[in-house]
Amino acid sequence: LVRACQEALPEQVEHIIRDGIREGELKEGDCRILAWEHVAMVEVVLSPYARGVLGTPEKMCDYVIDLFLAGARKKK
Repeated sequence: LVRACQEALPEQVEHIIRDGIREGELKEGDCRILAWEHVAMVEVVLSPYARGVLGTPEKMCDYVIDLFLAGARKKK
């Protein structure tokens, strides 16, 4: 099940990223690499430690999306 998810999820995310680039919502980049990076971030956030720090699934999701789209840079 884990392998099937790891194979299917990046492809779906890749399509979403490709659409975002095409629509001008995301900067140009390699869609496959970006998709794998996003999936890797999700896997990290699903760890018991991250769950304990971040709390709810909503906060976990917000954290991953914000980190992926805005990076770890301090906001001004």
